Amino acid sequence: MTLSRLAATAVATAALCCAGAAHAAETWSLVGDYAPASNPNGPWTYGQLIDGRQDQFSALAWHAATASYGIAASGQVFIYRNNGAVTDFGIAPGQVSLESDWGHAAVQWTAPKAGDYRVVVELGGTLVGGPGGYGNNFAQHGGVAVDGSKQGEISFINNVKQWDFTVSLAAGSTVLTYVLNPGFANGGNTQTQITVSAVPEPASALMLAVGLGGLVAWRRRRA
Repeated sequence: MTLSRLAATAVATAALCCAGAAHAAETWSLVGDYAPASNPNGPWTYGQLIDGRQDQFSALAWHAATASYGIAASGQVFIYRNNGAVTDFGIAPGQVSLESDWGHAAVQWTAPKAGDYRVVVELGGTLVGGPGGYGNNFAQHGGVAVDGSKQGEISFINNVKQWDFTVSLAAGSTVLTYVLNPGFANGGNTQTQITVSAVPEPASALMLAVGLGGLVAWRRRRA
């Protein structure tokens, strides 16, 4: 086989390897993975912050009677999914809410293995109310913390806040998304979307292809 054909074969092999790596990349979604009666649910844990501290996270028990993590009642902090057909309390159908009227609702994602991860968090959504009432953007602050260290926190009253970042995590590292209680009970339902994607490692075959391609170019220049 000639050197140029070898390089072409290597490039094709690299493309297949990269396609396989992209196909194998893992993605986790708070909305897509949400499931009742299991806490933690794979890498997801539904809970609250004690005293609003990012390093004091506590899981909430599932309550079948109210279909929520934590009891969906006055004086309680809870997390639920709107399983109805219309927007209610500012939460669109199928979306998950961190209800922080009476506490500090939070969701924690735990890395299953070491690697680089892209994290996209969106707090807030439509300001439309619903049959039950309004909500969604009246909590004072929301934020994200990695291994208990705050990455960002902002007031998002009547607004939507998004974080999009890539971070290197060890196995067991945590990404925490939270909504802090404003100090009063007033529309603390907050639509929350979280997506975590593993960043594929560079394929060694691609490096081989690049090297062979450079060698071919060098040989041609010398010819």
